Amino acid sequence: MRMSGFAALGAAVGLGLLGLTGCEVSNSYLSPCTTSPPSPHPSPRNVGMTIDAPPQVQAGSTFTVTVKDLNMDGQQVQFGSFLVGGGASPSGTIGVGSITGGTTFPVTYQFTVTGQPGETITITPSSASIILSLNPPATETCTPAGDPLATLQIVEPAS
Repeated sequence: MRMSGFAALGAAVGLGLLGLTGCEVSNSYLSPCTTSPPSPHPSPRNVGMTIDAPPQVQAGSTFTVTVKDLNMDGQQVQFGSFLVGGGASPSGTIGVGSITGGTTFPVTYQFTVTGQPGETITITPSSASIILSLNPPATETCTPAGDPLATLQIVEPAS
């Protein structure tokens, strides 16, 4: 199953009630970019992210999020990050890849639900970086902004 944006979330919540454990969600964000060392006029780029995450999680449980892809204009990034907000631990900025080693996708992360039923957990891309083939080498980093890629509903634990 491959969907984009909020259409996937509505379908995922409905399918979650039928026992689906994960849903692939993908979106693209037009993002401002900077280079280091600075370049005179960096262009905005589309940052795309694809994850597999459950539409619902039970309070007190653990769950996984698999980052299947993080790219800039279709080019896979060497490193980047995403934000986990709401009732999850760890939360905040989660790094993907490294400047020296790059990233081999998919990458799976485990989280613990710390929120209460009725609350949500959000997943939002926050940065994507590539090393440009320049002499000397430069790094280009884009910072997407916008709606979360996914919103997971926290539900009562199964009895």
